[in-house]
Amino acid sequence: MIFGLGINAQEAPVIKEFSLPDPIYWIKLSSDGKYLIACTDLDEKYDKVVVYRVSDGLKSHELKFDRRGKASFADDRIIDIGQGYINIYDITTGNRILSLGKEPLLSSTSRDYSMSIVESDSYVRILAHNDKNLIVTGEGYYQGISLKDGSTLWNNAIKPNSRIGIIENIDDDNHVILQIDKTLYLLDTTTGKTRLLPNVSGLSSQVLLCNGHYYMADNRNLLCFDKELNPVWSTPLKKSEMARSHLYLLGDTLVLINTGNLNDTQLKAKGLPFVATYNATNGTLLHKTQLSQKKESFYQLWATDGMAIARSNKHLAKVDLENGELSFMQYKPLDINQIANLSWGEYYIFGTEGFEQIGMGYDGVITKQFTAYRLSETAEPQPVSDKSRPLYVRHDVLENGLLCLTNPLMDIWIVTPQGEFVYNFTSSLSSTCQIDGLEGNSLLFHTPNGKYKVAVFDSDSRITIKPPKVLQLNQVNGF
Repeated sequence: MIFGLGINAQEAPVIKEFSLPDPIYWIKLSSDGKYLIACTDLDEKYDKVVVYRVSDGLKSHELKFDRRGKASFADDRIIDIGQGYINIYDITTGNRILSLGKEPLLSSTSRDYSMSIVESDSYVRILAHNDKNLIVTGEGYYQGISLKDGSTLWNNAIKPNSRIGIIENIDDDNHVILQIDKTLYLLDTTTGKTRLLPNVSGLSSQVLLCNGHYYMADNRNLLCFDKELNPVWSTPLKKSEMARSHLYLLGDTLVLINTGNLNDTQLKAKGLPFVATYNATNGTLLHKTQLSQKKESFYQLWATDGMAIARSNKHLAKVDLENGELSFMQYKPLDINQIANLSWGEYYIFGTEGFEQIGMGYDGVITKQFTAYRLSETAEPQPVSDKSRPLYVRHDVLENGLLCLTNPLMDIWIVTPQGEFVYNFTSSLSSTCQIDGLEGNSLLFHTPNGKYKVAVFDSDSRITIKPPKVLQLNQVNGF
């Protein structure tokens, strides 16, 4: 079959549909894409969580969750997080492998407001988790627990009534920054061993782990430590300027973009926004460029290809990282309130040879709908897409390496990394569809008429592209 552009298309699969009654509170795939989990009402106190096998579309089992809590997921585990207790279930069997704490007395069943009574010696809450273990805390302790069998990996004591929390996850997924009262530690989540972060008085940036070194900023210094947290160098920062910062490592250059705002969600101006570059080996300041002479909140930050970009409600600033030169890119005649985000991701246009990655990077923005503009310092913005030729965004990557693209019409396209067409869901459906999740080689989506579907792609599609199998998830027991 030819798709009109000389690109081989796949035969449309047989699509089977299923739907669930209102209300559905959440629906998602397990992290391996082999199970679908849907949550709906059971009664006034509990929600019903139904687990389906994606392989045959049939119900595997049901779970009952207190609706005052919430569910989290780790690999093939469901973590039921309640007020003062944690239960962990095996997704594949529904068996509970661990129960911590006690369910509190119920004072209110309202979804918007609830109040409970919890015995202090039974109170437990989750601090963090990955796909292998989780960290919980209770009165006078915090401990690591295996998600495989529920066993305790390690147990650390803390002073009663201490304030404890995870403030940063590290790139390697085995370390987190732990704050106990006012002190920061690097915690190994597999062993429970902690190392003090010396001379750090609260982080103002993320912790960047690159080339065997930790880079971070607080309100006083830019700091570098080795893997054992031995200090390598420290460069002073002006406390009056500092706010939330973001760090990037480009080759041997460490880039610090100070946003001027309180944090990533509260865009309240706090400091002076600037971009600074440092020698990553010794911390020597190379260039520093002030983005504004007064307090101003910048966001949507990026550093790439020798450029740093920061955008406020008034400016789109570009900094040359080689010489620190500052320039402002043209916005008009665009309505600044209609600009959704700078296009740092992978963006595509369906061109004459298939899907062409336009990768606008630092020189473009996209609107909330279909139109994308290339920006420049000297010329008015030039449109590169519109409603008749919309912009496609990479949603995610299947385990077999194929890309999943979508656009504001919620069309779904599967293409190779080279942009070659593999499958288009809109060619086999009477209406457009919306992605609800992608895990492993499974894609969960639904159409405007409320029909949910799961498409399973062949794990060997990287070598031989085959059409996906779309499996029905059948209604069961009142569904």
